[in-house]
Amino acid sequence: MLKLGLGFGRNRSSWQNSIARSAISCILVLITQFSLLIVPRYFSSLPLTPQLFLSGVVLVFVAGVGKLCKRLLRVRASAPAFVFFTVLFVWAVYLAAVRPAISPLGDILLNGGLILLVIGFFSIMSSDPGFVKVASSNAENTMALDSSAIGLCSTQTSMERRVRFCKTCDAFVRGYDHHCPAFGNCIGQENHLLFIVLLGGFIAVEISYVISVHEVAINFQSLSDRENSLKESFAISAMLYSIIQVTWQVVFLAWHVYCICFNVKTDECVGAICSLLYSFLDGHIPPPHIYSDTQDLIVQRLSEVERNFSLSSEND
Repeated sequence: MLKLGLGFGRNRSSWQNSIARSAISCILVLITQFSLLIVPRYFSSLPLTPQLFLSGVVLVFVAGVGKLCKRLLRVRASAPAFVFFTVLFVWAVYLAAVRPAISPLGDILLNGGLILLVIGFFSIMSSDPGFVKVASSNAENTMALDSSAIGLCSTQTSMERRVRFCKTCDAFVRGYDHHCPAFGNCIGQENHLLFIVLLGGFIAVEISYVISVHEVAINFQSLSDRENSLKESFAISAMLYSIIQVTWQVVFLAWHVYCICFNVKTDECVGAICSLLYSFLDGHIPPPHIYSDTQDLIVQRLSEVERNFSLSSEND
């Protein structure tokens, strides 16, 4: 049931497929980062905001080309492997171009943060989000399962009843929030806190890298030879990439903090938004069942149990 986020399985064919997907991800990371190198190399005179805009355009273009190649060549990359190789690439750029010019304390903090980030990354990929063991995890039979089949009872809290079926992991997940492609695992009751901490860790490390590059920017301006100019361009392109990543990650983290404060799940919010959109577009067309109806079935069964229990208590 549990699979490592990089996609490595147990049999030989699965390993070969995972190695191929990881190799494709590594190539995509190199293509992405070398494409971003165009911005500081040829548009270094522009202010930061236009450079960020051009970097965003480059990323969108590379993503579009990647999807086109995926359709034409029928090859798939691994999202967790892409994240992992991106971290390694930025780390390598830091060691080669930024580290010699920053203070020892800053170097220790940034390297320590990157080490913790990699450890947390592999931890969440191999973590148990709250898988529920059932006799059958076939998606076609999910509606036939009752609350007792997945270990729920009427005395459990509403949070414990939030069980969803994840088609990607082919498993029921307790406290299901969403399936994270970047980490190759579901985010559920058991690893939600680790997910929040890791997301904050990514933001902290990326901000630290941006600050480090900013501190050595004056040193970069005094360098004129070609080798150092190339290091400067790599450092700045990685900084632009980090700023773009921080921008959406901060919004994403704020969203999850909001959900925690109001005791809602991402899956529930997305489902409600989809229902509202479909109802707004055409009130006569019911929203499609994009997500599993397992939770609705469980709540219905448990409500019946609680109602029957109340009636029996009144009769007594």
